[in-house]
Amino acid sequence: MDPPLISIILPTYNRSDVLRFAIESVLEQRHVCWELWVVGDACTDDSQQVVESFGDNRIRFHNLERNSGEPARPTNAGEQLATGDFFAWLHHDDIWLPEHLETALDQLRANQADMVFTRWARIAGPDDATQVDEVPGGRFLPLHNIIPSAWLATRSFTQAIGPWPTFAESLIIPSQQRLFRGWKKGKKMLALPDLTMLHFPSRTRPNSYIDADATEQSEHWQRIGADADGYRNWLAELPQHKWRKKRLDRSLLMALKIHPDVFREIRRGRWKSRQGRKWRRANGLEVN
Repeated sequence: MDPPLISIILPTYNRSDVLRFAIESVLEQRHVCWELWVVGDACTDDSQQVVESFGDNRIRFHNLERNSGEPARPTNAGEQLATGDFFAWLHHDDIWLPEHLETALDQLRANQADMVFTRWARIAGPDDATQVDEVPGGRFLPLHNIIPSAWLATRSFTQAIGPWPTFAESLIIPSQQRLFRGWKKGKKMLALPDLTMLHFPSRTRPNSYIDADATEQSEHWQRIGADADGYRNWLAELPQHKWRKKRLDRSLLMALKIHPDVFREIRRGRWKSRQGRKWRRANGLEVN
């Protein structure tokens, strides 16, 4: 029997410098039955040439005609093109360790889960790295902000939670709004103890789209290639980022099926379209 096909959705916009390392990390996956949809948000750089340079027919590039300025439209377009039984998502500036897909898929199937997510290392800067702690209880709660690059889900789960919302359609971070839909539907969403991904948050790198600097991704990828076991040992020694604890107010909101971050985001002025403008401004992109 052939191994199941995993459709990987990678939205991107004019960051061919980091895109190369994300794709290389896909190519190094132990689970080799996958298709990768790199969907450009109307890219104008050499992203298509970078994708085509790998010469692998599992990797496909689709460029939207009009720029939307956020991940929702390219992500939704990629999901519509995908043909796999399972879905994974990858930020263009993140990197998977070679065991990521294999580990996530094995655990999802063994536990008959709808969706799983692994742990990751947060590389906030050259001298600022932490590892996220294991999720208490091993199940997703809306208290947890889970990076999309850590997700693996069934096709049925992906369809059940609906399309990726835009900033204007969500009172919280759009990716977390999507997970919240699954949680409200009672889907089985499991947290795995395995650390299989490197997250390079753009918000800690102002003007990242202007600077187009992939130095950190390059250095980490070279370290993985030179001594993977040694690199994993380094990851294991990183300081741990602890998850938020349940409090009465958060528990009450969840009991009412209200995301516990809604009121916090409104207080911070990050609700709806303001989130999108703030994200674009921080990354050096034009703000409408």
